[in-house]
Amino acid sequence: MLESPTNTQYLVRRVQAMIKQAYPKEQNLDLDDHHIENVLMWAAKRLTFLQDLTDSKLSFLWVRPNDFKLKYITHEQMQSLIEHLACAQFTKDKLNGKLKKFADKNQLKFATFMKTLRSVLSGLKEGPGVAEMMNILSSEAVLQRLKSCINKQREQADQKQQRNNEI
Repeated sequence: MLESPTNTQYLVRRVQAMIKQAYPKEQNLDLDDHHIENVLMWAAKRLTFLQDLTDSKLSFLWVRPNDFKLKYITHEQMQSLIEHLACAQFTKDKLNGKLKKFADKNQLKFATFMKTLRSVLSGLKEGPGVAEMMNILSSEAVLQRLKSCINKQREQADQKQQRNNEI
């Protein structure tokens, strides 16, 4: 499937078109070539048809969440998590261990922490385990989504502060 650069490029373009068609109203799609190549490598052993990548259960691969709130984790904790994950091996087992240690160290309830991360990474309330999701997305995409979350929360806090100052 990904034997040659030409074939890989063809598949990437095909997936980009399929995702745009499957999610026509989404403005925040992750259609980066490198991201799609990572997904294709993951999918090669797991999915039968390329079209399976557009299944709604896999929407987290393509649709970057933009409607989430950090209720149970602070900006500082999220920044610390980013630093903690930046040097982590992105295998399901290693990530599970890192996330559990992080939750313990920061006195976070693990289940609540996982719900928050799932929301930030996928915008979903259900889906694959968070460590599995992170493994599928790759370190690049995970770190980008976590950083985006912090930036969005800061912007919202700044806007709220501006409104309060105007009153």
